[in-house]
Amino acid sequence: MGFSTEMEIENDSANAISMELVPGYWYTFCITLVADSASPPSMGAIGDVYLMTESNWNRYTGSYADREWEDLEEVVNTMPVEWRDMFVWLPFRDVHAYESVSSEVFSVAIDSSGSMWSSVDWFESGDAKYYLVVDGWDNSRNTDRGAAGGTMQVEILVDVEERTTLPSFIAYILIAALPLACIIAPLIIHSRYMSAGLGDNEEELRHVPYLEDESDERDGTG
Repeated sequence: MGFSTEMEIENDSANAISMELVPGYWYTFCITLVADSASPPSMGAIGDVYLMTESNWNRYTGSYADREWEDLEEVVNTMPVEWRDMFVWLPFRDVHAYESVSSEVFSVAIDSSGSMWSSVDWFESGDAKYYLVVDGWDNSRNTDRGAAGGTMQVEILVDVEERTTLPSFIAYILIAALPLACIIAPLIIHSRYMSAGLGDNEEELRHVPYLEDESDERDGTG
């Protein structure tokens, strides 16, 4: 189960596909970049691949629209770190960024759907939307590839597999089992030790035959 698609990345641009990733499935992405025959990239068919949430996608598109504003990066860098994340886009889980690649394969699984606000009518509920971005411009990250200098053709394959997961309460039981074992085990050992100490330790009386030596025999016969 899965799907495939193709896209074109022009010079100094990016493209993306949106998806709803749901819990209970394992998603494997295969991305291949090749040079366009009509307008091959001077820097080679090498780009950046990102998986990001919808909120980060909105920041990403805003960053692309404001890329000509050179002072924007300096303004963001002067902000406190705790505020900076409100304006800077990040890949999903801070790890799904694959930069300077011509092909890439990676997998991801979603642990939960929606958010803490999904039960409130004012907010949208349902499965969260994610974006697979193929980047061909010099974005705000210092580790990205930069503009390719031409057009790239991209092939994307997405394989979807159902995965077996344990109920969430099992995890809580396993987490609580270790400290409980550390408490209960010494009590059991102590109880058995005390039971063994209070048991009947009386030794069975044994009759030892009296052995007469030669001197006793002489005394008895003398």
